[in-house]
Amino acid sequence: MQSLPANADFLQAVGMFDAANGSVRDRLLRYASGRNDPGGPLGPKEYFVSMDRFRGVACHELIADLLRSLEPRKR
Repeated sequence: MQSLPANADFLQAVGMFDAANGSVRDRLLRYASGRNDPGGPLGPKEYFVSMDRFRGVACHELIADLLRSLEPRKR
């Protein structure tokens, strides 16, 4: 494993996602809207009990943050 060159552009996104946090819960439910089976036994709550689903929400948020961080560089 080698380090990145000093002049390399390297971007990363970091986040803390706690399902007990109200704003995280709001974003999770907004993400789940239209992505879950409304006739299923859990509905959008599946995203709170399934780590795979919850991780998908976290990745979605981190990728969005990373892409937003690129916007000022375009100008």
